[in-house]
Amino acid sequence: MAAAAVPNWVMLERFVFRRDDDASFREDKRTMAAGTTFAGTPFRVSFILADPPTPSRLYVWWPRGPKLSMVCHLVAAHRDLVLLRLDYPADESDPSPFGEVRNDYFVYIADPPSPQRAPLIRLLPDCTEYNCYFQRPVQRIFGPHGAGLLCCGEEGTFVVAYLDIRRTPPSGELRAELSVLRSSVRSSDAGEEQWTTKLLPIKYRDDVVPTSL
Repeated sequence: MAAAAVPNWVMLERFVFRRDDDASFREDKRTMAAGTTFAGTPFRVSFILADPPTPSRLYVWWPRGPKLSMVCHLVAAHRDLVLLRLDYPADESDPSPFGEVRNDYFVYIADPPSPQRAPLIRLLPDCTEYNCYFQRPVQRIFGPHGAGLLCCGEEGTFVVAYLDIRRTPPSGELRAELSVLRSSVRSSDAGEEQWTTKLLPIKYRDDVVPTSL
């Protein structure tokens, strides 16, 4: 019997189904990909696809990951790319709730260029900033709703962006901070890309619209 065709488009359920034993992990060979966290821990993901309006689901197998409920996140998706995030303590031997936390971001590539035709997962480089408490550069922790993913053109180029609002000292002026990572599914220097960050002024209505005519 021929395998069922993959839908042209799907509606992804935002909830991630984590299943750490082989018996309950739902694996579709057409969508399964294996990856490794920054700390070297292996994991697998698999999408169970369905024709809309039935939602498609993401399953994650990560038996050596932290046993917390919400550590796997489906952040964004565009075309055949999906932005994923895995959270875990940077130092597993530190019991403090205030210890450093890692957020590993991955791009899942459903249809990579030849000869690699099976789906794959790419770990994105960190976006860092200097931390006064740790007295060294640390990974920036992105908020839950500020990150996005955009595919650009037909050459496999994509952009990951994060938008934040920050108050700049000493004036206390509010500014938008935009962090951007540009890459390509065809890139030979995967993992070597660099984040760029810009502070952008926030224009209020009274700044751009005359109050009187």
